[in-house]
Amino acid sequence: MKQIIIRCDASNLIGTGHVMRCRTLARRLRQRDADITFICRCQDGDLITLLEEEFKVLTLSHQKISKNIDNKNRPSKNQELYNTWLGCTQEIDAMQTIQALRDNIKTNVQWLIVDHYGIGKEWELCLRNYLQKQEPLFRILVIDDLANRCHDADIILDQNLSDDATESRYQELVTSSCLKLIGPQYALMNPEYAALRELTPNRNDLQRILIFFGGIDNFGLTFKTLRALNTARFSHLAIDIVVSMKSLNYSDVVKLADQRPKTTIYSSLPSLACLMVRADLAIGAGGTTTWERACLRLPTFIVSVAENQIAASKALDKYGFIKFLGTHKNVDETDISSAVDSWENKKMAFVSGEYLTDGYGADRIAIALTGYSNAIYLRDTNTSDEALLLRWANDSSVRAVSLNRNNISMEQHHSWFENSLLNPDRIHLIAVTRDNAPIGQIRFDRLPDSSSVRLSFSLDKAVRGQGLAVPFIRAALNALQQRWGDDIEVFAEVLSENHASQACFARSRFQQKPSEVVGLTIWQWHPMQDP
Repeated sequence: MKQIIIRCDASNLIGTGHVMRCRTLARRLRQRDADITFICRCQDGDLITLLEEEFKVLTLSHQKISKNIDNKNRPSKNQELYNTWLGCTQEIDAMQTIQALRDNIKTNVQWLIVDHYGIGKEWELCLRNYLQKQEPLFRILVIDDLANRCHDADIILDQNLSDDATESRYQELVTSSCLKLIGPQYALMNPEYAALRELTPNRNDLQRILIFFGGIDNFGLTFKTLRALNTARFSHLAIDIVVSMKSLNYSDVVKLADQRPKTTIYSSLPSLACLMVRADLAIGAGGTTTWERACLRLPTFIVSVAENQIAASKALDKYGFIKFLGTHKNVDETDISSAVDSWENKKMAFVSGEYLTDGYGADRIAIALTGYSNAIYLRDTNTSDEALLLRWANDSSVRAVSLNRNNISMEQHHSWFENSLLNPDRIHLIAVTRDNAPIGQIRFDRLPDSSSVRLSFSLDKAVRGQGLAVPFIRAALNALQQRWGDDIEVFAEVLSENHASQACFARSRFQQKPSEVVGLTIWQWHPMQDP
């Protein structure tokens, strides 16, 4: 059983997002027999009691938030605010964390997960130096959205999308050996989102709106939005509001909702998934909820409530996934009502959020941390896999070892994918876990007037290095034989510099053949020659 420690905080200043997404990941890790312990600092609004309902929590003493915290090597003025979130220096917090571990954790720690904007390399090095003495294979996963400070991490997870949402964002901030898992496909969300994705109906008309601005809503945006919709023009619309009783203007929201027909307030829900499925439009903040709405293909107007949400919101708006109305400082009721009016009158359109995420990010991250030793299951590709395959195809590490290294556009891929589904000379399979999380794809193309079959495959970056490639290929070859018989000869073209694939095909009992193309290796397999 792996011992995994999670260091994260929530408070009225920080918000709840860091703790909630870590809880989501912790649940998936626990299902894989990991022993999870949270370490959190006591603050107003810390959610420690909520975590204790499911997990062991070690608490650090309450520290008064100060604006005069002195941390070393601050890379930007924005980080100055985040440094105050610890309530002390990184060095003090690290020492307190180590003491908590020394007093309470008696087994070796394999992974430390850090999700805190106030923590960087200085803190992480302290913990590594302590924990690696007990467990040489100890590693650190850092969850970050800012890309504004250095980290001592083995894996960096940034689930955001921005115009420069590539590995280059962290090129100078982590070591070259750090695995960079970048993008919404790794967004941490509860499993019901992936399960409900296929059941989400088409939204042709605007009948119901969901309003949610996070667990705190310090800026009273819920009240502002409800006022914008509390007119005769929108009286036919049903509205679901999710807002904490501790939120600003909560009593005013309740009074206004009581005056408006078809308006329902929810103050405490385990998940927003069911409300999102039945909504036609959402109005809310950025953050983790953005990816939940995207997974369920819910059109959304976003008002950013934190500076770190702005870049991602602008990028999502640029590509048509959401409509970014602006920041909490400059969006007024007219902006909101005008946007809703435009959407209802079909003056704007949204790109489906399924191009961003399929809801299985937490499963992929859990495999990266704990491995995967169960059977790999295969299924045929279907219409819902179009976005998934495009994400895998445009993975920078996949393109780097492809014969064609150019990125594939959404339009190019759509045309190819539609033809692919109808191609009788192609078998295209998706590898999934026992929880139905897609982790890879393999394609067999039968050459015209020939018994030769070309193979190409790839695994999701998060699950590489887990020994899954060989059993995946062997299972796919068995499926191929069942469909096309034994009178086939399978070959794969691999760039000579792609050492990982070279080793994979060798272990999969393929035979290396001479190639007339310099820099290209041919691997061949025949059912009758398989030892």
